[in-house]
Amino acid sequence: MAEYGRIARVLERLPTTGVYWLPVAMGCGIALYFGLDREPPFWIAGAALASLVTLGYVARRRYGAFWPIILLIAATTGFLAAQIETAAKNTRFIERDIGPVGLTGQVTGVEPLASGARLTVQQVRLSRLEPYDTPQRVRITTRAGDAETIRAGDWIRATVELSPPSTPILPGSFNFRRHAYFEGIGARGFSYGAPEIVRRIDATRSGLDAVRFNLDNARAALARRIMDAVPGESGTIAAALLTGHRRAIPDEAADAMRDSGLAHLLAISGLHVGMVAGIVFFALRAALAAIPAIALRHPIKKWAAVAALVTAFLYMIIAGASVPTQRAFIMTAFVMVAVMIDRRAITLRLVAWAAIAVLLVSPHALVEPGFQMSFAAVVALVAAYEAMGPWFIRRFPPNGPWHRRAAGYLAGVGLSTLIAGTATAPFALYHFQQSAVFGLLANMVAVPATGLWVLPSGLVALLAMPTELEAIPLTVMASGIGVILEVARSIADLPNAVAHVPLLPAWFVASVTAGGILLTLLRGPFRLAGLVPIVVAAAIVLQTRPPDVIASSDARLIARLDGGAIQFLGPGRRAGGFEKDMLLRAAGRPEQRTTVPRPGDDTSMRCDHVGCRWTSAGHRIAVVWQEAALIEDCWDTDILIASVPVRRSCPGPAHVVDRFDLWERGGVSITVDHEGVVSVRHAEPGTSGRPWQRRLSTDG
Repeated sequence: MAEYGRIARVLERLPTTGVYWLPVAMGCGIALYFGLDREPPFWIAGAALASLVTLGYVARRRYGAFWPIILLIAATTGFLAAQIETAAKNTRFIERDIGPVGLTGQVTGVEPLASGARLTVQQVRLSRLEPYDTPQRVRITTRAGDAETIRAGDWIRATVELSPPSTPILPGSFNFRRHAYFEGIGARGFSYGAPEIVRRIDATRSGLDAVRFNLDNARAALARRIMDAVPGESGTIAAALLTGHRRAIPDEAADAMRDSGLAHLLAISGLHVGMVAGIVFFALRAALAAIPAIALRHPIKKWAAVAALVTAFLYMIIAGASVPTQRAFIMTAFVMVAVMIDRRAITLRLVAWAAIAVLLVSPHALVEPGFQMSFAAVVALVAAYEAMGPWFIRRFPPNGPWHRRAAGYLAGVGLSTLIAGTATAPFALYHFQQSAVFGLLANMVAVPATGLWVLPSGLVALLAMPTELEAIPLTVMASGIGVILEVARSIADLPNAVAHVPLLPAWFVASVTAGGILLTLLRGPFRLAGLVPIVVAAAIVLQTRPPDVIASSDARLIARLDGGAIQFLGPGRRAGGFEKDMLLRAAGRPEQRTTVPRPGDDTSMRCDHVGCRWTSAGHRIAVVWQEAALIEDCWDTDILIASVPVRRSCPGPAHVVDRFDLWERGGVSITVDHEGVVSVRHAEPGTSGRPWQRRLSTDG
């Protein structure tokens, strides 16, 4: 028992000395797992964890040795947790486009669209696939108006077109296939016409599935009811804020919110859950404080915390309990529980335990933009206010005159926006290649409007719905959303409202993260060491230039970047679409008007109906979209990019990228520097060693 007492005393020191580093170590282990080219065997992490636990027991009397071992145990635990989550998902993908094909299955989710709905279907059967080749779950979109009658739990029959989740469009871009793997979605597509309802959900059925279906149906009905009561874009945003259904928001409104730095208001996150909990907490506490008989005899602060926690939980359920919303609820729950047990509500220690909980439950969240941006903002805000809190309270006392309190609120909103915006901007640059320049100005208006106008009226509308009196509060909510949209459009229309950068390497986000961690967690002059990786990250941004050639993962679109010009090549060069937008974004020029080259347009590039050729830094480059061009280009080029399979021997080029490479390994970027050194980067390693990667097939 004495030995365990020593360990307990060591662990007691962790909350004040090292608990902040536990989620960092776990994150390193998870990042290592997702950075591997192949799926590692389970015994490696298991043996490492057992060895470290044994070593920790041996070193239990030496704090200097024991603490590093604890960090290694945390890293190994993160690695193993990610490995277990991956194995448990076991999502089955289709590997090629199929359709039209008959589909039957049970609807598990219905997301209303402006017209029609997006359906998630499980227990899928496809007429042209064997059961062992059929994905367990698919997601299809139907634009038919009568799709609104479909509910979660119904069995449907439909004729659909399905595609596998795509590999990353470009190196470093979002991995849709990995995201779909952890969502359990093996294919996406659309239906021809409205699906036929084969069997309705059994309303008398009990069990967890029935509860889940009924909740999803209630959310879908609630979203449609909101959009019916408040037509137009304000209604779709109101539905998104109250139910989490965002697909119906018009693209123009979503773009304005994104370009003005207000896109975070459209996704139910820690801001929304925290606001809802805060509204209930402060309103109930103020109401109870107005009754002396209750306020003087009972712990009204704790009562308010309980009510806020319950409200936050119900809001999470109504909003769909997505992974980001779950993270937000966990954070809010930690805060409210701290209030109940008379501890400081918001501390870095609390954030650390919340991060540990999230990483244990959903390790894959670490590589998602939502996790990175939300925790970057929270950690920066908590660290800043722990350092500046006493000064801020002295400057704007909570019990001072109303104008000082109002000034303090506005100053708090501005300071919070500045801190959170600065902390999340690098991640926005990395994941989306852009950042809103005037986000602070937009948030100074939009965040108070959301917290004091939009969400309170939305909560009143939810409470009024059983009495069918929700129209008035929804109208008030819509007017607040209209103000926010007007601010968003005004800010987005300003010159240079959005800063764009080319696609950045992974080292950029790793360097930024390391710098932020050191600045936040180290104490005294040592924290200045965090400036070094941040300066390195800034240098990466300044030195990063767009690649010379980029090709999409579907092999249909290839872009040549020559100075300020972008020229699209390949079989899909005249079409618009998502891939073209992604290639423009990767080049750091999403708003640039591009051209399709024609013969004779550019003396440095020769094009005909089968391909294009040009020279860069002494290297002869060819882009081919018909096999006939390979007869010449396989012998007379240095770099060959082909949107067709290169089946024949191709001895001339030192670098060959064909349709098979793009299909299996995702998009590619090719850079030729001033000294003639060629760098070829694929989105995937191409070993087919991870469960979410494509398996190379001769079918292409």
